[in-house]
Amino acid sequence: MSTIGVEVLKYRCTFIHILFLNFSSLLGKKI
Repeated sequence: MSTIGVEVLKYRCTFIHILFLNFSSLLGKKI
């Protein structure tokens, strides 16, 4: 169970990081 939790945490952090990069690029294009 602990390893699954770590994998989920890694996936979530990566997903949030990608969303943040996409959001930043969109703001950059608008400005």
